[in-house]
Amino acid sequence: MIKRIDVSGEAAFAYLREQLNMSGPLGKLLLSTDISKGRVFAYVPETTPVEYLYRFHAGGLYPVVESSYKKNKVPVQNKATAILINHILQYLKKSESHCCLFEEPNAKPSDPWVTMEKIEYVQLDEEMFYFFNNKVQSENFEKSIKNIVGYYFLCTLSSLPVAMQNGFSPFSFLTVKQLNDYASKCCSFFVNAYDYEGYLEWNKECHQIYYPRQPRFRAWCRYENRSPTGS
Repeated sequence: MIKRIDVSGEAAFAYLREQLNMSGPLGKLLLSTDISKGRVFAYVPETTPVEYLYRFHAGGLYPVVESSYKKNKVPVQNKATAILINHILQYLKKSESHCCLFEEPNAKPSDPWVTMEKIEYVQLDEEMFYFFNNKVQSENFEKSIKNIVGYYFLCTLSSLPVAMQNGFSPFSFLTVKQLNDYASKCCSFFVNAYDYEGYLEWNKECHQIYYPRQPRFRAWCRYENRSPTGS
């Protein structure tokens, strides 16, 4: 079972800034946001010890099963992905203005496999993004988010008038202004954490979110926020 825990504090804010700084143009725009005015939540297994919560660069959240070894390699476990997908889809379906944009960390529009797979994307110069809104098809969204494998992960939630969303139609060429307009309305974003075994969520407001499809999963505004530094 996965839990969502408030880990807000300078250590979490510093980690988020680091992740935004290593991402693409969308992340760079979000760096201008005063993220210290928001809250940070961790998506981790419910058995995660409190002292592990603030070790954002380290993994080890899941027990290692010897039978999972493959040529001395242990596959990365991250059971939070399904929770994350469900959360984002619920947000998108709540309003026509709600939208989501995440960066493609590796591929370029000119890559042969991108053309062959007929992936729907938007681009700014050679940077690729995936855009979803209220008309999202769950299967397409899930496939897209699970296919992103790179040295960073950045998924953002925002709100734009439907007319402005038309500029993000598949294969559109974005302008810096369009991306900036989107970023200025960003209310939440997600990055990888715990050596790809979990996620951190930044949220503008502290509020409760319930997941009806996972009745045992509940999110709290505040949790035992005890970091090693006492933040």
